[in-house]
Amino acid sequence: MMQATNLKTNHLTQPLGIDAGTLFLSWQCAEGVRQTAYEIEVTAGAETLWASGKILSSMMHIETPTPVPPKTQGRWRIRLWNENDQPGAWSTASFETGLAQADWQGVWVCPETEEPDIGCADAINAFAKPNWEQKQAALEASGKGQAQPYQPHRPASYLRKTFTAPAGQCKRLYITAKGLYAAWLNGKRVGDMVLAPGSFTADKHLGAQTYDVTALVRDGENELLIALGDGWYRSTSGVDGDRDLFGKEVAVLFQLEVDGKAVWFRMTTWRPPSAARFAKMICSRARYTMPGWKGELSGWHGVKTEPNSLPITGMNTVPIGEQEAFVGRLLRTPGGETVLDFGRNMAGYVEMKLSRRRRAENQAAVRRSTGRERQLCGGDVSGPEPPQRRAARRSCWNSSAKRARTTTSPALPLWASGTQRWKRTST
Repeated sequence: MMQATNLKTNHLTQPLGIDAGTLFLSWQCAEGVRQTAYEIEVTAGAETLWASGKILSSMMHIETPTPVPPKTQGRWRIRLWNENDQPGAWSTASFETGLAQADWQGVWVCPETEEPDIGCADAINAFAKPNWEQKQAALEASGKGQAQPYQPHRPASYLRKTFTAPAGQCKRLYITAKGLYAAWLNGKRVGDMVLAPGSFTADKHLGAQTYDVTALVRDGENELLIALGDGWYRSTSGVDGDRDLFGKEVAVLFQLEVDGKAVWFRMTTWRPPSAARFAKMICSRARYTMPGWKGELSGWHGVKTEPNSLPITGMNTVPIGEQEAFVGRLLRTPGGETVLDFGRNMAGYVEMKLSRRRRAENQAAVRRSTGRERQLCGGDVSGPEPPQRRAARRSCWNSSAKRARTTTSPALPLWASGTQRWKRTST
């Protein structure tokens, strides 16, 4: 019998947090020769939102005439009739709509209450500042404009709050940011999306993600930690290194609901970025870990808040996630530098495993390749294949790599294992 497959709601598979309103439903056919009719039912719990009845049509998509309300956990099912007018089995898909604009009770939380003291000694600023100053000097020398001072890249801020949640069956976290964010509830990562909330014209509108946090939120006391960084909002963009494309201050907007009722939607304390370990989050550096959980972070203080006036839409697109992992090769250049070669250009981040021997040697510097490294790798870098080595727990650095021209890999230094991987992110 003919059956519907690849069911999609608004072009998405089992979407969570899409906009309320009418739904665009689509499907494909399996078995049989051709579809002659279909029947669709859209429900939310025990309530039927729309029932099509039997419709004589070979079309494999339809827009529902009845709009679906916000915060609706719904399902739709469909059955098809084949060329012999025989009905097949029902196929079912789920969906959930997010908050309406009027449902947002949260306010924008900005952690930057004062200008941080950034010495530009970190790898990102040490690379970006000379390039910026060189371009500005050339601009002024050409008479085409006046040189502008360098704006240091800021470290990510950590926002943290302890809150009490009532008992409930359904718990949702709605969240978006001016910048990039990652969230942890009670020490566990919320969702698996990277580069959240995605790329938007963020001074005009933003998209919010909806997360099912029923398994993460405990009855009683809980703790939420949010890392907040530049992202596309105020980081470097374009060949000229334009900054502050959509604004000058990063902020986060969120709302936690239990059984459809908002129970918490603002923060009052945050982690200053100048206090030791942080993760730099910009559009090309998405991987970061959550340091210092269980009280190691300190120096918390107040935040700035302001009401939201920005249009917020649902998650109407495929979230960015890890797609593939590639094993790289370590090689030694004639100049004595170690290069990790993946043999291709890509966007992603590097995972490395290091064996810790003595505290004094428990450090490693990682930087992206440049034209100089590519030239160095053109020489004789032959040597024996690296042995597998016992490695410490995985640590992650934000980095990027470009293709290096090489032949075979030399012996690895003692501190590195042979299991480096490159993970690519994609939409």
